[in-house]
Amino acid sequence: MTTLIALEELKQYLEIDDGARDALLSVLIQSVSSAAEIFTGRFIINRVIEEELHFFDRAAQTLQLNFYPVKQIIKIIRNGQEIDAAQIAADKESGILRRQYDSFCGTILVSYEAGIAQSAADVPQDIKLACAQWIKYFLSSDPSVKTESLGDYSVSYAELCGGMPAQVAAVLEKYKRYGV
Repeated sequence: MTTLIALEELKQYLEIDDGARDALLSVLIQSVSSAAEIFTGRFIINRVIEEELHFFDRAAQTLQLNFYPVKQIIKIIRNGQEIDAAQIAADKESGILRRQYDSFCGTILVSYEAGIAQSAADVPQDIKLACAQWIKYFLSSDPSVKTESLGDYSVSYAELCGGMPAQVAAVLEKYKRYGV
């Protein structure tokens, strides 16, 4: 299971010195890491992906991969034949592949590596902080309540964005993948 923040980093953020809650924290790290990747719609830690695309109704000179940024194209097979990598121009940041002298048609199988970071150590610091804040939210005694008072009257309400704290959603939003 991929984790976006190390247990020791989280414990340092939460100012926890002992190992009494390590099992719980490890489960929360895994859950939040998975939820962050689902929310952003992309792999944060690099993974090898095999994606099959079909161009039966039309040929296309460009092909949009579902996950990006692309770290490397491993192999492209068109209708059972491997395509020479020299014939492909890849915009790795957007995941768009272009055929220089031909088009994509039929069944295309692309094997590639995509993600934002090579390992948990390389995950951007704002993502690590968002994960730590999200876990702190889960651990707090009453995470969803914000209270305001005016004289003898007080009101409490939740400040959430789809089940996550708003500040976490704001950080992860800039990494979100949108369909083309």
